[in-house]
Formats: sequence, structure tokens, C-alpha cells
Amino acid sequence: MLGEGDGEAEGVGGVGLMTDLAVFTAVMALSPQPLAVRLVSLAVATVVTWQLNRAVTFARTGRRPHAEAARYALVTLVA
Repeated sequence: MLGEGDGEAEGVGGVGLMTDLAVFTAVMALSPQPLAVRLVSLAVATVVTWQLNRAVTFARTGRRPHAEAARYALVTLVA
């Protein structure tokens, strides 16, 4: 049986994936340079998932948002 809150991270991941695909598709129509477009779509999706995770799944840490965002971006780059 699933507990309360189960699936929230998956929902955030799904929104991130849809954001990535939508931005990639839209920007590809403007600039057919896949690597540059991929970097843009990944950056936008990272910001979206960080904001959603911050609101839905992450516990409050007391860290400043900029420090938290930098850590999140670093983990995203490594992953």
C-alpha cells in the first residue's frame, strides 16, 4: 500500500520530462543545433524540477535558495 506522498517525486519527474521535451521541440524549430538546444531545454527543465521539488518533496533545510539551487544543478550535471 502506498503511503501519503508516494508518487510526488515521480510526478515532478514527469513534469520535468514534459518541460524538457516541449522546450526542446520549440527551440529546435528556431535553431536546428541539437546540442545547444539540448543544453537550453535541460537548463529550463532543471529549474522547473528544482522549484517543484522545493515546493512538493524537499524538506525545509534553512539554506538560501541560491545555495540550494547550485547544489541541485550540480547533482543534475553529475547525473
